Amino acid sequence: MTDAPPTFITPTPQAPALRPWKERLAQTLGFEATGLVISLPFLSLFTTQDTAESIAVLVALTLAVMAWSPLHNTVFDTLDLRCSGRVASDRPQLWRVIHAISHEVSSILVSLPILMIGAGLDFQTALFIDLGLSVIYAAWAWAFFLIWDRWRPIPTPSINGEFP
Repeated sequence: MTDAPPTFITPTPQAPALRPWKERLAQTLGFEATGLVISLPFLSLFTTQDTAESIAVLVALTLAVMAWSPLHNTVFDTLDLRCSGRVASDRPQLWRVIHAISHEVSSILVSLPILMIGAGLDFQTALFIDLGLSVIYAAWAWAFFLIWDRWRPIPTPSINGEFP
């Protein structure tokens, strides 16, 4: 085994490209907007808020978790690098699962106060709703990205190296 630095694939006529940033932005906005629509009935079911208030709480939750994610990922990746000597892209499957669980659990630190204050909920109800929203968003992420990838596949070259 060599200690050579990892190699990165650069888009060429022989290698597929990653999604362009504009499409990634559209994908993110599409996911978040539809996620809000899907999760709104769940939140409304367990609170006495009207629709506008529920939307405001969900938007606040979305923005807070979007702000929290880079901080969590940086801390986790730094600890992983210092403890194991590996970069995040070389993380084994078990540590990917641990990373995902730590993200969801640590997100509660950000989202629970928003639910308690923004929706006027007690701790137990807010925790129940927070866990429910995590399940809804995890299931929606699986479905949304599967649908997106089928609708907007990344072009790959044919056998002769040409893109369709």
